[in-house]
Amino acid sequence: MSAISCYVYYRTPAAQRQHLPWYNSPMFWGTGFCIWFLFLINTQIGTAYPPLKKPMDIVELFENKISALIAQPALMTQLYAFGVQFGDLGAVEITTASAQDPFLASISIPGVLVGLITTAVGLLAFAVVWLVSHTINVFILLSPWGGVDNVLRLIRGGLLVAIFGSLFIPVIGPFLCIAICLIIITISCFTAAWAFRLMILGSTCAWDLLTFRHKRVNPESGSVRAFVLKPVNDIPKRTYGSLRRDEADNLVFTYRNWLILPKQTTQIEEGELYAKKGIFSPTLDRLEPETHKSSSLLRFPPRYRGHEDYIVKTLALNGILEEPIFKGLRNAWRWLKYQLGMDVEMPKQSPASASSL
Repeated sequence: MSAISCYVYYRTPAAQRQHLPWYNSPMFWGTGFCIWFLFLINTQIGTAYPPLKKPMDIVELFENKISALIAQPALMTQLYAFGVQFGDLGAVEITTASAQDPFLASISIPGVLVGLITTAVGLLAFAVVWLVSHTINVFILLSPWGGVDNVLRLIRGGLLVAIFGSLFIPVIGPFLCIAICLIIITISCFTAAWAFRLMILGSTCAWDLLTFRHKRVNPESGSVRAFVLKPVNDIPKRTYGSLRRDEADNLVFTYRNWLILPKQTTQIEEGELYAKKGIFSPTLDRLEPETHKSSSLLRFPPRYRGHEDYIVKTLALNGILEEPIFKGLRNAWRWLKYQLGMDVEMPKQSPASASSL
């Protein structure tokens, strides 16, 4: 939004700039560029002073949401103005042609209606693309390695460069830009639900970390919240809900799709279930006695870090495990996939690291 506003501002003659909308003013796009620059050097700051990296990543996660809210009014104004102009232009052409064919006059669409339709469709496209792009901020938050951060930022920056750079290609530039945007929007529509669940995971964990919630939370004041890491009875990964023991002493998970739909409850299959400690947050794991390997079924928010004893007691688990160690830089991606519940080859879980309570 800042780049487009800056481009429009400098393409407009100086005498007419005072008539431009508010989102084309230097105050708007200048502030946007300043914020963008601060987070652009976030990784470099984290490299120079590591203790600042994660706090900056958390702030950037919430800044990304605030920026989206700030950009929406400007986007809606532009979409509505474009739709009205497009509708009025079409109405003029239809009026001219209706002199030869009166039927055309009956299909004229008011410019205001076209503007509203354009705004609605544009906001839907903006929402799904933002959801998917926001996942990069979540991955950056979860990743403890600056190299992974740089790759993720490079991917996002590369897409932006491809979109804006294609506009300057002679003749086919605008059509190529539209094609790239349509591809991104289409992919985003099919991955929006996945991105929404990941956004909830990232936002919940970021808020817990930012407010040091694990030091002030009283776990006994509410149900045990968790995210699904492995598909349980067709529940999508990273679905947010709560764990409890029902009247029949079954371990059940209760959740709402999109956080607002009716409640649903499913039973968790029993077995060698443990609470596993973690640097990021604890998980609910099932230990395989034959292989001494554990697989994470659900992840608890960071607010439960240090409260593993309460989880074991409340959910009647077998005990506590220590998180496996992924050694070496080449295992950075495996560690990140493990945190998100993806399938990776797990190090063996030593029976000695399990404590029965």
